[in-house]
Amino acid sequence: MLKDTSPPSKRRSRITSGARLLPTVRGDSQWGRIMGDVYNSALAHCGGADYVSELQRLQCRRIGALEAELVHAENRIAAARTAGEEPPPSLLDLYCRLSSAQRRHCEALGWQRTARDITPDLRKYIEQKSADTRVGGRSEGAALPLEKACIENPILESSVSESPVNSPVSDFQNPESPISESEK
Repeated sequence: MLKDTSPPSKRRSRITSGARLLPTVRGDSQWGRIMGDVYNSALAHCGGADYVSELQRLQCRRIGALEAELVHAENRIAAARTAGEEPPPSLLDLYCRLSSAQRRHCEALGWQRTARDITPDLRKYIEQKSADTRVGGRSEGAALPLEKACIENPILESSVSESPVNSPVSDFQNPESPISESEK
């Protein structure tokens, strides 16, 4: 057997790489949109496309395909009922089997959502903090000393001059404030 020496991106099919939903069905068809929407929702349920294993991805795909079929089966059942007819027993049987299969796939993934781990990598966090320090001496959003904040923001400067520290009520904090005879 010959070894394939082509780059890995060339060896994967468009379907397994995620470029196409199905080989012959357009992704913008009603069935394809339902399947794609449910597939993406199931991936998000598992923590996101970048965090699932290949087997979880396959389970999500099956859940999406089964949901698309179940929606169309529900539509046929509803149409029969609306017309005053009984849905065919074979359709009801198929619906039950499909929903049971979908439930088993869902159980394999788990009913509870998986939170995506957003904890930063320690090395990246340290590098980011050191880059913030080098750029402006402080990280974005960090508090400035009051004097520097007033220089950068004239509105703050006017509100600081009217602050309680300089008001007559708190003159005891200002050593240069004159003390009246009644206060002595």
